[in-house]
Amino acid sequence: DVYYLHAPDRNTPFEETLDGINELFLQGGFKRFGLSNFLPIEVEEVVRIAKARGFVLPTVYQGNYSLIARKQEAHLFPVLRKHGMSFNAYSPLAGGFLTKSPRDFDDGPVGRFDPSNPIGGLYVTLYKKPAFLAALDYWDRISTESGIPKAELAYRWVAYHSALQAGRGDGMVIGARTLEQLRQTLVALGKGPLSGNVVKRIDKVWDMVEAEAGVDNFNLNNTKIASVL
Repeated sequence: DVYYLHAPDRNTPFEETLDGINELFLQGGFKRFGLSNFLPIEVEEVVRIAKARGFVLPTVYQGNYSLIARKQEAHLFPVLRKHGMSFNAYSPLAGGFLTKSPRDFDDGPVGRFDPSNPIGGLYVTLYKKPAFLAALDYWDRISTESGIPKAELAYRWVAYHSALQAGRGDGMVIGARTLEQLRQTLVALGKGPLSGNVVKRIDKVWDMVEAEAGVDNFNLNNTKIASVL
């Protein structure tokens, strides 16, 4: 159904890449063309080239988005809405960070947060920072005091209280290791919106980390990103 460019190849002209994508589309290789991890200015450039050359246009974007990764709201979402593109949020649990507590990190590497491997190094760079660990402690209290498991809180926030709009085709990528885990997530989502007080407290979590938050899992250098947004 969807063919994604999972990340921009900045060593190859976009026009060359899009020419190949369009050829594959004309051969019936996919129905919808999507982008992932492209900067807003790059989305604009892809759309410009596609329109000028008569290529298939991107209609969906997959991006990092959670209650501690919300920079997409200010810069990316307006561009997507402008071009009629829907958004699929990946990593709504922030790579599992939102299921942990600060104490989990006291004794060294935790699961995928092991800096000795590339993926672990990525997550450590994104989330193992003082502001994020302080926010994680506050997040822990929200879960305890509301009686709602952390994963459920995170999923329900994205589903019902984020900038996603189902009417525009937006969605969320759910990860599960087992069928039972998937079932539990679907049951949790079926409970509907969170209370106003809980949502207000969750918004404070973003306030605590916004200054140190990266744009997404691919574009980690905030300084370089800020120069082109």
